[in-house]
Amino acid sequence: MLGFLNIMVGLPIWFPVLFVLLSLLFFGLYIWTIYQNKKWNPEGKIFVTARKKGNPVLCLFAMNGFFDFILGEKDKKGSPVFKHDAQHLQGIRFDPRLQSGAVPKSWTRGGLEILWGATSSPFFTSANNVLAMKTVLEHVRNNYPIFKSLSNQEVIEYVGRNRADLPHDCEKSC
Repeated sequence: MLGFLNIMVGLPIWFPVLFVLLSLLFFGLYIWTIYQNKKWNPEGKIFVTARKKGNPVLCLFAMNGFFDFILGEKDKKGSPVFKHDAQHLQGIRFDPRLQSGAVPKSWTRGGLEILWGATSSPFFTSANNVLAMKTVLEHVRNNYPIFKSLSNQEVIEYVGRNRADLPHDCEKSC
C-alpha cells in the first residue's frame, strides 16, 4: 500500500514508477521529434506560417545556386513591396501580383503560392527563367574561363545585350 497525504492508496509501488518512466520516455520522444523537425525541415516553419496567414512564399535564387525561402509578408495591406527581411539585405522585393503583366505563379498542391525571384533583382520572374539564369551561369563558368573575372550579374547582363554592343562593353569592363 502506498500512502499519499495520509491516505492509503491500493496501488503496487511499481505502478507510479512505471508511470513516471513512461512519462519521461514520451517527453523525450517529443523533444527528439521537435529537434528532428528543426534539423531536417528548416523551411517548414515558413510554409506553415504562409498557409496560416495566406501569404505567398518567396523563393529567392542566389547566383551561387542555392534557393532561399522567405515568408511574403507586408508591412501594410496593399503595399507594393514585401516586408524587408534582415537576413536578406539585397533590397526591396516588389509584389508581382500588383504589376501589369504579372509573372506566372507556381502553386503547391495545397494551394500555397510560390513566387520565384533572384537575389540580384527586386522583380520576380517565373521559375523557368530563374533556372535558365542558373544554366547560363553554369555554361559560361564551365566553358569560358576567360570570363571568370566577371560577376554573375555582369554575365547575365551581357547575355541579354545586343551582340553588336558586346565588344565595346567587354572592353570597358574586362
